[in-house]
Amino acid sequence: GLREFKEEILAKPSATQLDVSKNSIGNMSDEFVEILSETISSLEKLERLSLAENALCNLSPTGVKSLFNGISKISSLKYLWLDDNMLEQFSIATAREWSDGFKKISSITHLSLKNNRFVKSEDKEFDLFLEGFSSFSQVQVFDLGGISAPGDSKRNIYKLIEQFVHFKQLRALEFQWNEVGLLTPGAIKTLFDRLGERAGFKYLSLKNNRLNELSMDSWTELFFGLKKLEKLEVLDLRNNNLRKNEIHPFFYLEKLMKTVTEIPSLKVVMIPWEEDEQVTVRKILRKGGFVRGSKDCWRRKAANP
Repeated sequence: GLREFKEEILAKPSATQLDVSKNSIGNMSDEFVEILSETISSLEKLERLSLAENALCNLSPTGVKSLFNGISKISSLKYLWLDDNMLEQFSIATAREWSDGFKKISSITHLSLKNNRFVKSEDKEFDLFLEGFSSFSQVQVFDLGGISAPGDSKRNIYKLIEQFVHFKQLRALEFQWNEVGLLTPGAIKTLFDRLGERAGFKYLSLKNNRLNELSMDSWTELFFGLKKLEKLEVLDLRNNNLRKNEIHPFFYLEKLMKTVTEIPSLKVVMIPWEEDEQVTVRKILRKGGFVRGSKDCWRRKAANP
């Protein structure tokens, strides 16, 4: 109940971390959410807050507003987890409150919206929701894994990618499970254009993205795009069935590996055993200065001093 929540939170006035995940906050009354939010805001040293798995999709517009009013008062807050809250479809009023809420937490540096399929939303609601992303210029690490599934609008994914223009400090992007292999060549190009504009961008996960289904033109954009990531250090390409490309079973996989070895800053590339077991691919990676580390992981050998 609310009393227990308050007592637990107030017992730790100097806490730097707070996990209130899995508490069905979205199913509570607006009054409950307001009091809970105000209580959380009393933690003046709080740096990390998890609100994951709370059915926040069920919050009313008033509840969303109250939640962000409290969170925004914590000037020390840098990490925020909103994973698995079934944020999928909104009313106009609710989408507006989420957008306004995002604008109130512009100092966040690490943000996770993982497993919220908000790309399912209707155009107007989705556009409103995305407006809040314009405030995330300080976000360095962004987890957007699992926000798209079969049947979801790829047009909305493209709109989302365009928002990366606001993420001036982005260093790492988790973009797994988003069917990147089904995006248009233009969307692929925009994705890498935006990431390439970020001077400190170092980590990209494209795991589980059906890359084997990329069109010929999309493959071309992927090859050119990777070369734009001049500071990239870690690239995760696991679980993309790269050897099962219908156009040519090995050509694109081999060309992809050659492209990877041509990224001078790259230190780690992750691909599954079944793909790197192909003799030619192993030769390409080793010629490029990579050696096998742990399973699925190839590391570039350090240059001799």
